[in-house]
Amino acid sequence: MMNPKLLLSLLCGVLFMGGIWFLTHLSDPEAPLPIGDEKGNNTVERASSPDWPTGNKAPMPGSSKQLLSEAGSASLQAIRLPVGSGRFDAEGFEIVDWPAGKPHYEGEPVVAKVTTGKSGRKLHLEVNQMGEYPRVQVDAGEAVNVRMQFQRSPAEMPLALTAQDGGGLAGSKPSQSVRLASDRSATFEFTAGQNDGVHRVTVATPAGEVKTFDFWVGPLNIMRTTAQR
Repeated sequence: MMNPKLLLSLLCGVLFMGGIWFLTHLSDPEAPLPIGDEKGNNTVERASSPDWPTGNKAPMPGSSKQLLSEAGSASLQAIRLPVGSGRFDAEGFEIVDWPAGKPHYEGEPVVAKVTTGKSGRKLHLEVNQMGEYPRVQVDAGEAVNVRMQFQRSPAEMPLALTAQDGGGLAGSKPSQSVRLASDRSATFEFTAGQNDGVHRVTVATPAGEVKTFDFWVGPLNIMRTTAQR
């Protein structure tokens, strides 16, 4: 009969070797093991993969990161980008449409007629669900004339205008107050600043309803619209 101590030693050896085999096959056989230097610091970088962020490198073609990025950009453009319709209103202003058709807006619908100074473009703009008008490209220092046509607000109602990102109202003022005329229209002039980028103008009513104009100076980025030259 085998010695019990020898049998116990063999059993422990089998369990030890089985544990090593199990742990070895659970790990990734292709992943490099960390190799330390003399001070014990890890000197091996993690193996790169198409989706692993390595610095500021662009995602590899076909990777999930690139597909998600492209899908996000497409969705963003589909939501935000208005398009030139090729149609004109009775005054000769080109109607700028949103891609999904006329957006539903719960507030008072206010059409804006925008005339640019240098190119003489005439654009018919309508707000989206957030009370924002389509982006319009202008040159640095270009003056833009805006006429807003309210539908329900009373004549003489005051409006508070603010240039949020530079530029000036009525010349060089950062803010301005205007009143609705007898036909419920309001007119103001905005002069873009010298810096490239967005130049927003907000128009607030006494009830707190705010509409936002979006003028862009310089080349348009991914958020470009067709309300450009």
